[in-house]
Amino acid sequence: QQITMNYLKYWRVVRYFIQGKYGVTQPDLEMLFFLYDEHYFTKAKFKEFDKVFSWDKDRFERLRRNGWVEKVSVESKSRLGVYNLTYKGKRVVAYAYALLEGKEFPTDDQNNPVFKRNVSFTDKMYRNAMMEINEFTRQRRLRAQKE
Repeated sequence: QQITMNYLKYWRVVRYFIQGKYGVTQPDLEMLFFLYDEHYFTKAKFKEFDKVFSWDKDRFERLRRNGWVEKVSVESKSRLGVYNLTYKGKRVVAYAYALLEGKEFPTDDQNNPVFKRNVSFTDKMYRNAMMEINEFTRQRRLRAQKE
């Protein structure tokens, strides 16, 4: 079967960038991806997907504390609390998808932590990868315009 768009080709680099820029762990980011499509959810729905992650009893509250998840209806004896991703959470997930679809990585130290001075060797390797991906994306766009 032929893949028409290899969205996950640069997933590792996108994930590294998102984690560094927004200070979110890989499991929490994956949970945000799941919740993004849920629109509204209960703690039970959250816990249903949380079972596939390594145990972290604080995950839900941490996502709330850090502004990724918000309560949209109050719990009562007859009604479960309902939650959704915050605007911040939705924007981060949408940004990750945009990068996977070919949006260029920012190359300034204000918008991309790997472009700061005195970063680790690993950050420098990811910086180089991001610049190569940006160049590949530009070339692909130019080829598409000529066709």
